[in-house]
Amino acid sequence: HDQWGVGVHGCNNAVLIFITIYDRYLYVSTGSGIKSIINDDFVEHFVIPTRVRPLMKQRKYDQAIKVLIECIVDVLQHSDDLDHHELYQAYIAHVTPATLLGLTYEAWFVMLCVGGGVAYLGYKMRAQREWRECESKLAALHAQKEAKKFKQT
Repeated sequence: HDQWGVGVHGCNNAVLIFITIYDRYLYVSTGSGIKSIINDDFVEHFVIPTRVRPLMKQRKYDQAIKVLIECIVDVLQHSDDLDHHELYQAYIAHVTPATLLGLTYEAWFVMLCVGGGVAYLGYKMRAQREWRECESKLAALHAQKEAKKFKQT
């Protein structure tokens, strides 16, 4: 932005949109003056995949660019009250991890894997202990049998 002179000088409040249709590339960069309102994550992981990319796949490039610009302008116009802005709240819901009993699904998955691993190790240790006990009992029986044979001779 700053090197190309996009936006108001000194404010860094510009949005740069770069599109190459043949290379299937879309790049959106926000100036540092508005990153607190519209960050790159909002554009790259929400607006483009949910609103713009479907139109681009249908080759409706003009509509895709229009939707992209409208989304950015809409959020900027309502930047004073984003807590009640529908598009921004949809973004927050999109990036907020799903939870179950206060923990994210990823945390539950990790706990399940660790718990399963601990349970498996406990099972293996118990099985090995039982195997050793069985081996020692068999060895004792074998020793008794050999002792009886020795006494008989």
